[in-house]
Formats: sequence, structure tokens, C-alpha cells
Amino acid sequence: MNSRAALHSPALSHSNPDLTTIAAAMTAGGYGVEDGRPDFPEHVLKVYKADQTYKYLLVHKETTAREVVMLALREFGITDPSGDYSLCEVSVGHGGVIKQRRLPDQLGGLAERIPLAARYYLKNNMCTEQLVADDLAPELQKENQQNILQLKSVELRLS
Repeated sequence: MNSRAALHSPALSHSNPDLTTIAAAMTAGGYGVEDGRPDFPEHVLKVYKADQTYKYLLVHKETTAREVVMLALREFGITDPSGDYSLCEVSVGHGGVIKQRRLPDQLGGLAERIPLAARYYLKNNMCTEQLVADDLAPELQKENQQNILQLKSVELRLS
């Protein structure tokens, strides 16, 4: 085969992969039907760091808090040991009171559990700094105000 024919052949590369081979490999590797998860994640989590930068992470319903920590470390380019980090939920209550709680490593269903006026944060367990400063509480409340038409039926339960 001459060089001109080689340039026009359907050769595969990283920029031109064979998607059928990749899908078969993912299914065989435990990312498909065998482990009960869809082939592609169905949820997106917005995870913050203490400096208020954030990343969007694609997750499955079953993805645990520990797995989100691992994904967030990779996305933020953090190479510290993963055991030094945890996932925290930071929420703002009535009167602008900021509440912070560490989520259990095995907690799943994170996209469905996060309340309004709350964020997920990647927290370095070795640091004692507050994840959300008091002056950011009104901003967090404002960005999480929802129109009733935007809410899911689960969130519209009547007491």
C-alpha cells in the first residue's frame, strides 16, 4: 500500500476510535448491563472546592460519595492521597445559617438527595477552613431559588 492510500484508509486512532469495540470493552469490563448500571451516567453533580471553583461530574444513581471524591480529585488535578478528602454537603438554612456535614463514604443517590440551597464540596480533611464564608450565604440561597415549575414532583410533596 502506498503512502497516499494509507492516508485515505479508515485507520483507527485515538481521534478516530472504533466505538463498537469500545462499547464492547466497557460492557465486558463491568461498565454496562452486567453491573446493573446504564452504559452512560444519568446524573450530573456540581462539586465545589473551598476556593469556590467547581467541576461537573457525570455519575450514576448508585455512585457513592467515595467514588465522587475520587472523580473530583481527578477532575481538579489533585494528586494527594484520596483518604485525605471527603465529600461534604453545605446548606444554608433560615436566617442564613450555614450547615456543613460530611457525607458517609457509602452514601449513594447523591443527585437525588441534595436539598435546595445546598452544594457538594470536596473537603480536605486536614484543613479546618470553612467551605462557605458567611458572606456567600445569600448568594447560595439566591442561586438555589427555584420556580415551582422547575421542581420535580418528589420535591412538591404536600405536608
